Order: sequence, then C-alpha cells, then structure tokens
Amino acid sequence: MRTWGGFALWIGSRVIYALAGILAFANPLLASSALTLMIAVSLLVAGVLRLIVGLRERPRRGWG
Repeated sequence: MRTWGGFALWIGSRVIYALAGILAFANPLLASSALTLMIAVSLLVAGVLRLIVGLRERPRRGWG
C-alpha cells in the first residue's frame, strides 16, 4: 500500500470479511438466507436490465 488511506481501506475490508466469516459459522441458516437473497436480487436486476436493453434495440432490424 502506498498511502495510509489505501492501507486503511484494505484493513477495513479484511475486518468485514472476517466478521462475515465468523457470522457465517455462528449462524449458517442466516448466512445461507442472506446469500440466497443476494443471488435473487442480482438475478432480478440482470433480468430487468436485459429487458430494458431488448426494448431499446426493438427499432433495429433483427432485434428479436
């Protein structure tokens, strides 16, 4: 790390990863529910974005 700001960000992210790992071991049901929710949200967002792009390309020939 070249700056203290970058170092602090690196340390902060490692602390968050460690806490998430500890919580995942402490409560695996909550961890699996949170991961399932994150996957569901990301799939919904991806689907909406694909729909938007598809509708924007509709005027072009061969859009389907």
